[in-house]
Amino acid sequence: RFQAQRLPPPDAAEQCVPVRKAAGIYVSFGGCARLALEDDFAMVYHPFENQRLLHMEHDDDAGAQHGCLQFNVEVAPALEMALVATPQNPLTLRDAVKAAEPDASAEDVASALQTLCDAGICKTTQTQAGTMAPSPS
Repeated sequence: RFQAQRLPPPDAAEQCVPVRKAAGIYVSFGGCARLALEDDFAMVYHPFENQRLLHMEHDDDAGAQHGCLQFNVEVAPALEMALVATPQNPLTLRDAVKAAEPDASAEDVASALQTLCDAGICKTTQTQAGTMAPSPS
């Protein structure tokens, strides 16, 4: 419920480098998303789809789950790692795939991480002159 009523962070619609080409990914804002395992699915709740104009005005019984992404439970370890990664310690795709092995394929993990980036929950890093730097804003 908290994520459904939370105001979205500013500039949440930033474009990401594709996860397969990125050096790593990290969460956009600390605490901006929650991972929950429900009915054999990994659910990621976030405020990025909330509208500022309708803040705290929605009906709690509406049933529509805005700001909720559903994934296969097999990719949950990779999602969990992505949601605690920081710009100083980003998650690499290789490490995410290792965390989800042998249950999830590399393609499933990459797709899940790309979905997090597309939703604004995570950002990507890219190598610039041999150092890690956040993706351009």
